[in-house]
Amino acid sequence: MALMRAEVAREKENLKSLEVLKEQVLDLQKNLHYANDNLPQRLPQKKVCTKNEASENGTTGSPLGSKKDAVSSENGMVVQGARKRTRPPVPAIEYLTKDEYEEVPKYIKGRINYDSVNLAIDELNKAVSAKYSIVGKPRSVIMKSSDAIKKQFDQFKSQETKETKGVHFIVDGDIKSLSSLKMDSSARSVLTILRHCGRIKEIRGGGCTRYCVCV
Repeated sequence: MALMRAEVAREKENLKSLEVLKEQVLDLQKNLHYANDNLPQRLPQKKVCTKNEASENGTTGSPLGSKKDAVSSENGMVVQGARKRTRPPVPAIEYLTKDEYEEVPKYIKGRINYDSVNLAIDELNKAVSAKYSIVGKPRSVIMKSSDAIKKQFDQFKSQETKETKGVHFIVDGDIKSLSSLKMDSSARSVLTILRHCGRIKEIRGGGCTRYCVCV
């Protein structure tokens, strides 16, 4: 009987532990349901480089520096023995998290809501991508392009300085011409928020402000 009483006592203790564990699991399930129902509209996505994108960026699946890399010319001919020049990928401005947005002082964000900031980031990234799809082309390709592309290329290059070496940036004119974002007071507020949160930095000089993507 003493052994049975001791066993019953142990099982009662185990039962109490299981009740505590059950409560913890239910709390976790509740939190997971809440998180699932309140996910932000935009979350950072890992971009997978497709075969075509790899070709445009000058990268292939073969080892870098191979002496027999194949280079396709405009007329479809393949030239063997040429070495491809690899270019770094164009970075994108990362979305703000809800917590980051909430920590921005009221006097900075004003009436700009969370979704508006991330919508603006979409447009800024669109401008960055469009600009560097031109800047990243070899000059030999640019020389065969339209006059408008040549003019854009020269303008982009003229805005580069020693401070912007290795940095991807856009200016007000790029935002106006390469995205649907209007450079009004709201857009200025968004840029201030992004600078405050470390998503972009500004480099001034030469009569323009360069909004640099922080990586």
